[in-house]
Amino acid sequence: MVFGSVLLTACALIASISRITSFETALFHLINSLPSWLYRFLWLVMQLGTYGAIFVMAGISLLGRRVRLALELLAAGLIAYYAAIGLKDLVNRARPAELISGVVIHGQPAEGLGFPSGHAAVSAALAATAVPFLARRWRRWIWLLPVTVGLARIFVGAHLPLDVVGGFVLGWTVGALVHLIGGSPSGRVGASQVRDALERSGQPVVNVCKANVDARGSTPFFVDTAEGGHLFVKAVGADQRDADLLFKLWRFVAYRNLDDERPFTSAKRQLQVEALLDLLAAKSGVRTPDVVALATLDDGTTLLAHRGLDAKSLDSVDVRLVSDDVLQDLWSQVALLHGAGIAHRDLRLANVMIDDEGAPWIIDFGFAQTSAPERALARDVAEMLASQSIVVEPDRAVTTALVGIGPAPVAEALPFLSMSSLARATQAGLKGLPGRLEKLRGVAASQLQVAATPTVRVTRWRPAPRR
Repeated sequence: MVFGSVLLTACALIASISRITSFETALFHLINSLPSWLYRFLWLVMQLGTYGAIFVMAGISLLGRRVRLALELLAAGLIAYYAAIGLKDLVNRARPAELISGVVIHGQPAEGLGFPSGHAAVSAALAATAVPFLARRWRRWIWLLPVTVGLARIFVGAHLPLDVVGGFVLGWTVGALVHLIGGSPSGRVGASQVRDALERSGQPVVNVCKANVDARGSTPFFVDTAEGGHLFVKAVGADQRDADLLFKLWRFVAYRNLDDERPFTSAKRQLQVEALLDLLAAKSGVRTPDVVALATLDDGTTLLAHRGLDAKSLDSVDVRLVSDDVLQDLWSQVALLHGAGIAHRDLRLANVMIDDEGAPWIIDFGFAQTSAPERALARDVAEMLASQSIVVEPDRAVTTALVGIGPAPVAEALPFLSMSSLARATQAGLKGLPGRLEKLRGVAASQLQVAATPTVRVTRWRPAPRR
């Protein structure tokens, strides 16, 4: 929505300049001079951008019992229609016949102002709103309708190309606004879809239920298979992929030297990379659940299934039952991971599981990185130290780390033991324990017999001092 608003503002500023470029003039004449017999067909298509089309499309959706779609179409169409009228008055750009010569008028001459095209705005808003509700195979084709409406408005001599582009951008932005407020159905996978996708992948399923667990960036499910096994399935759809893009954009703006991967082109690509990292970690001896299946739904949502664990996360177990041997074993798992050049980059308590036999497992490689730089490995150690110090005393966390992973990695992690370097969940836990992070830094420096190390600044700006 923000991108569309910026682009619309740019188009409006260009349109407010009275001089028409030679390129826009040439493009207009190329379309405007098409054979006149096309008028009957294009006139019919143009009706998709009229005021009445808003109510017709909403009514068709109601007849199909798509109440939510009908309401969103109605909202998007009306907002686009009246926003176009308001923008016309603001920009005050005339029709083509008043700005350039040689305009051929097909049908009734258009009245009023030119930028943006109201027909293009309404048709694009309706298309942008409807797309997430459609099957994947229809999504690209639906965009032919507003494109044809826009070309038709140039053909009949009602608008210049920039008017149509402005209308498209306005309609697309309005569609984004409606989805931002009302939510988008795209990527919201249900239990029946998970069942069908897994069975197509050769995993007969008995039961599927949504999992109420911490699964940032995905929709999680628990699955019982016909063979008596259990699976944990994470689904990543369009909503989660878009959220990942905005999340990484924010991190790029707010932080520095984070070494984030670029946003993936699709949910499928994202989970394929995660599955590969799972397999590489397992090959290196890291205790992590087996990858069982990777499946894609018709709407582009992708599922990654792991073998289920009879285990609890480290933030939900009774820490009195977690021995030093278990914590040292956990650090040994981190050492194996780093020995393979993999940084987990999200080693908070929720991503460490303790099974019934007391063995630690590392899960969720959705943010992991191969061939990781040293600072990414050091931040892993810092995250694990800080998150452990929420549930055990700092001296115990440091002592087990020194045994399990060694003094050098702990020393390299010291500069990253700061709030801004840690995950939000870890920050939240430490805020409930005032002074715990400072104590952890002191204990680590003392056991390493080194001077206190200044923390690395990772934010691009410093918070304003409190008065």
